[in-house]
Amino acid sequence: MRQKLKALGVLLLLAALLVGCGQKGEMTIDNTEDGQVKVTAQKAGEGSGGVGYFTLAEGQTLAVESNLEGDSSIQIKVRAEGDDQTALVDETITGVNTYSYDLEPGDYNVLITSGKNTTGTLLIYPEGEASAESAQATDTADAADASASGIPPLPNIPELAGLSNPVVKVTEQEQLDTVGMVLNAPEKATNVERTVIFIEDNENLIAAVSFEYDGHKYEYRAQMTGELETYDMSGLHYKWTSEEAGEVNGREAKIYTCDEVGYISWMDVVPGVNYNLSCLDPVDGETLEQVANLVFEELQGDSDAS
Repeated sequence: MRQKLKALGVLLLLAALLVGCGQKGEMTIDNTEDGQVKVTAQKAGEGSGGVGYFTLAEGQTLAVESNLEGDSSIQIKVRAEGDDQTALVDETITGVNTYSYDLEPGDYNVLITSGKNTTGTLLIYPEGEASAESAQATDTADAADASASGIPPLPNIPELAGLSNPVVKVTEQEQLDTVGMVLNAPEKATNVERTVIFIEDNENLIAAVSFEYDGHKYEYRAQMTGELETYDMSGLHYKWTSEEAGEVNGREAKIYTCDEVGYISWMDVVPGVNYNLSCLDPVDGETLEQVANLVFEELQGDSDAS
């Protein structure tokens, strides 16, 4: 539900890395606490996207402001919550424009899909003053949702099947409650953000933490599956120019790099957890191995990142 997402302060985003070494793009979708949906695209690949949420009160209209470069485009499909089949708004947004739509008061989701190589921003928000009755009803509903626990289910929208796995921003406690583990960043890391990646109808969820450390951007992921061999869940689709063996706290690791990015993968066999640490900048295998040893902590907890 939209209010649950708002109450949890959730950031729903989707990052799409373009296929091929030397190219990468990203789209993020931020559901803000004040009910806006902010979309930022940087050379996002065609079909990248995700879902935003908003509520219209009595007396409000839906506004969309775009600031897209060149031939960039973003398609939006707005549906009332509970009706995932009927698109009340189906619009391809381009250029620098302002759009306005008259919709009934209620909760809505908006499916956002990037065109080819899209760069720019999109802002979706309720416009106009809500009536006193509507504002009071919204505050009451949000307070009730804030008392609920757990991560809300994703909307059952058919088009999501063709997108990458949605990523939900969570607190440290929410990551522990949802996935059963908390991933740490180095003590001196900045821009630390924990997420949960929804997989296969919310089974075998992936815990993740992204951060910046020593001039590089990293994403650290873990998935509890019971497998015996490590596997790639980095989300990077590149032609690797280097493959080498490594070691993370006594565990065999595999390291893959190219001119733009790289990742290291290893398995903690006893609890059955697969780990990937990705660097979204040019990096060598030795650096990946060093950072992996710094952040890895057994579920039993025998080491600290510093």
